[in-house]
Amino acid sequence: MKNGSKIASLGAIACSLALLGLGCDKAPSFLQQKQDKPTLTETVEAAKAVEFIPGDSFTIRQTFMGVGGFLGNLASFKDGEREVTITRFAPGHAANLDWSLKAVREKADSIKARNEYEAAMKDGKATGLPPRPEFEDIVTTGTVKNISLDASHGAFFPNYWSTEPLDLVGEKSGLWLSNDAFQELSRTRHTVLNFGVFDESAQKAAQGIDDVKDAYKALRQQADSEGAKRDLTLLEAEETTSDYTIRVNGEEKVVSVIKAKNWFGEIIVLNNAQNPLILKASLSPLKSGVADIASGTDAFLDKFFGYEITDITIKR
Repeated sequence: MKNGSKIASLGAIACSLALLGLGCDKAPSFLQQKQDKPTLTETVEAAKAVEFIPGDSFTIRQTFMGVGGFLGNLASFKDGEREVTITRFAPGHAANLDWSLKAVREKADSIKARNEYEAAMKDGKATGLPPRPEFEDIVTTGTVKNISLDASHGAFFPNYWSTEPLDLVGEKSGLWLSNDAFQELSRTRHTVLNFGVFDESAQKAAQGIDDVKDAYKALRQQADSEGAKRDLTLLEAEETTSDYTIRVNGEEKVVSVIKAKNWFGEIIVLNNAQNPLILKASLSPLKSGVADIASGTDAFLDKFFGYEITDITIKR
């Protein structure tokens, strides 16, 4: 019995040592994960390492793609990716870019067949199974130049981009915070940023789409009401920076970011004064009351205006 107790005791000690990582070549996975978490210094350095020069690129993931007349029936699109290539980048001054958009759209004949079947259903004349949707690949391109990285306080998100060459004439900061806005947000945790939701380009992207127009109109009415009480463009950052994972040259990197909100929604900004790239924009108007027409949730406007940068390629 005594020998058995000694063996049990030795086994317990061995297990304890193993849990502590003593006498082992490798610590347990839960300890290893804790040890592997990057420090604040490391995430800040990782963010600073993301510096652009002409030829670098990144991928934008969007749920619905607004590109002027290119966007047809809202429900006919599946997810798509927009590839962006930097053609000019002068930190704190200006940027130019080229882009190409790959998406999958339901064919016109397929939409027509579905509409006819649904009409027949209402009349009680439909026969057989409903037609299966058929899709086609769509590729379109564009350019955006004279993006202001100096003092602009107005963004210009991808869903506003048209296939015609766009010249922002130094008035919009595109997918970045301008140097002025970033410095102010970093120091005071406040700045002003117009998401551009009611700009002419955004209105053009919504033209001819009943679902979008209805939600857009409701949002405008709500903004007019709320705007009488406060500045809807006032952007407020969280007290501390956050960690954010993004792929850089095919590898996942944890970078330091600033998360900030205004009435229209939230942005996640790379914590890099030389490249304050807006990695993600989520539109969620406060108390907008605008339902998602497609899915019955409050995410409708975010689907139309929101985006996320998923991959960055630095060619050097």
